[in-house]
Amino acid sequence: MAKGTRVFYLTGSLKDVVSQLAAVAERGGGAVYIEEHEPGNFAWLEPLLQSQRYILSSAASQTPKPTWYSLSALVQRKYAGRCLAVDAVKGVGGNAAFPVNRTWIEVDPLIGSPAVLVSWSPGQNHGSFPWDNIVNQVRNIGAYVGSENDWMAFCAAFGHMDRYVPASGLQLAAAVTAAKLVICDDSLLLSIAEATGTPMYSCVSHSTRSVIARDNSANWCEEQASFPDASWMARLLSSKVVAAPPPAIQGNARFSPEVGAAQVAAAGNPQWTEIPERPPTGVRPLFSYAPFEGKTFYHSGDIGDTLYAISAMKKLGGGKLFLGPEYKLRFPATSRVPYTAEIVKRLLHRLLLEQPYIKELEFVSRMPPVDFDLNKTRELMADWRYWELPEVTAVRSLAQYTYDALRLGPVDEEMPWLSVTGQIIICEKPIIANRTARYRNPYFPWPRLVAEFGHLMAFVGVEAEWREFCTTYGSVEWARTDDMLSVARVIKGSRLFIGNQSCPFAIAEGMKHPAVQETCLRGPDCIFRRPKVYHYYRQPEHELIRHVHQTLG
Repeated sequence: MAKGTRVFYLTGSLKDVVSQLAAVAERGGGAVYIEEHEPGNFAWLEPLLQSQRYILSSAASQTPKPTWYSLSALVQRKYAGRCLAVDAVKGVGGNAAFPVNRTWIEVDPLIGSPAVLVSWSPGQNHGSFPWDNIVNQVRNIGAYVGSENDWMAFCAAFGHMDRYVPASGLQLAAAVTAAKLVICDDSLLLSIAEATGTPMYSCVSHSTRSVIARDNSANWCEEQASFPDASWMARLLSSKVVAAPPPAIQGNARFSPEVGAAQVAAAGNPQWTEIPERPPTGVRPLFSYAPFEGKTFYHSGDIGDTLYAISAMKKLGGGKLFLGPEYKLRFPATSRVPYTAEIVKRLLHRLLLEQPYIKELEFVSRMPPVDFDLNKTRELMADWRYWELPEVTAVRSLAQYTYDALRLGPVDEEMPWLSVTGQIIICEKPIIANRTARYRNPYFPWPRLVAEFGHLMAFVGVEAEWREFCTTYGSVEWARTDDMLSVARVIKGSRLFIGNQSCPFAIAEGMKHPAVQETCLRGPDCIFRRPKVYHYYRQPEHELIRHVHQTLG
């Protein structure tokens, strides 16, 4: 980054940091370092920081350098006015008047979020603020934002209200932007409502420094004897401040680090300093909010599980699919190999985007708000996953568990949900085989199959799997593939697929291709009762051999 880039150091709670961003915007932007007031605060807030054009880079830092511009120190030393955002702007020599329609956070609205967002903290002095009256008016269109303990206390005191739990600061800002009204005390929700210009009704005492007086906001304090008249909500709902960022960050031009530097230096403030192109941040989240007009879905892997789960996505009419490593359900099941942007791009994206019902595909490092969490399958699997079942009729498929979790009824076990254009035919190899390290059946007759049909087989999978297979059962040809779309085309070009409960088998099942399954006795969760598939667990070998001959004709 060029010499002269401004460096801001922000401290305090998340609410304080959001307010101090007003000063960063006022000075035209720059690099931002944030002290983590609590563990995880920076990771939660960073997607929001990344989305703002005036923040050139961001990082967490517990110790500021002398040359950094410490906003909280300047505000505490010089001002201490009514509003922290206004004080921060004054601290950097900005507009002392601070126009009331000034906003400093701009994000796209989160479609489908609550119309009214409410926040309440039991430790604050609300006087006789009529929360019970408010809950009665907005219960059906609103949601509570805050910790679980505060929410439970709020519901116990004033009546039940649904709780909205954003996964990041960006998601909360997007929901606030979409909201018609925010009702809150001195909280993070208040700071974000001010930053986005969202209509707001607050209950903040005169002793705090939080409220900007705007035409579309009102503040009640404990000194007031009565509640405002009944028209207050209608008035606020009818008014929405048009986003008006500070002049220094309007437009799409690159920000000049020289703007205002002489003025700041003359005021005795630290000089702007040079920082690396990307400050060290540890693992940098890749989550970005992108609005999508349609249904949204999320899954955290593994790849085979995802391929079974999207059968429900097709049933529901399709939409946008998010893939990422984050798993939020209470059943302790995580992916063996967490999704990364590289895995999705290198292995999955071509196959998934071949499906007409997957309109968009995006990797995210944090789970966004979606219509359907396909991970819910694992909640139902917890009861039986590692039982040894004597009869295959006692179990179902991963697809059926996804259907059950989303209350979609029974799976049509003969209906394909994967399709690919084109096929790859390997000459004189009508059988495609695969065997992975997990979900094996010690009774499966691989030795006899390779002895009788090995000259007709080609193996798909990674090279290590192929070498182990050849060492154990005999030599077969390796069909080298680039990604899951290539695997699907090779399987489609064959007459029969033979394999255990693996990702290639999920592809074969999704296309309803003729198949033989090496069924795992401890987890037979890929059973589809349909024509042209044979599930082997302990049957006589000659029955399987006869089935293969019949399939090959």
